[in-house]
Amino acid sequence: MHRTLTAPPHNEGWQTDPHALVLRAMLTFLSDLWPLLLGLIQFTAMAGAAVHVMLSKSDERAAAGWLAVILLVPFLGWLVYLLFGINRIQRRARELRARH
Repeated sequence: MHRTLTAPPHNEGWQTDPHALVLRAMLTFLSDLWPLLLGLIQFTAMAGAAVHVMLSKSDERAAAGWLAVILLVPFLGWLVYLLFGINRIQRRARELRARH
């Protein structure tokens, strides 16, 4: 028994459904835009972390080291700085001393 392969019946309903058209347009727009958004987030985070390093680190060697990590390790450098480079205990101690 030999069966021929035929294409399934074409459903034209999705072309007239306004919700499907909007969803398709949004997905196409986002698929074209996501590299730009990711790059913008990366640049903003790197710039913010670099400015924070320059304003908050008193030791020049530590500041230079953190700037190198932030600028030379894409997408992870600023995250590492946010996790390990900001001394939250010392900052909290200063706040408590100032309050009392």
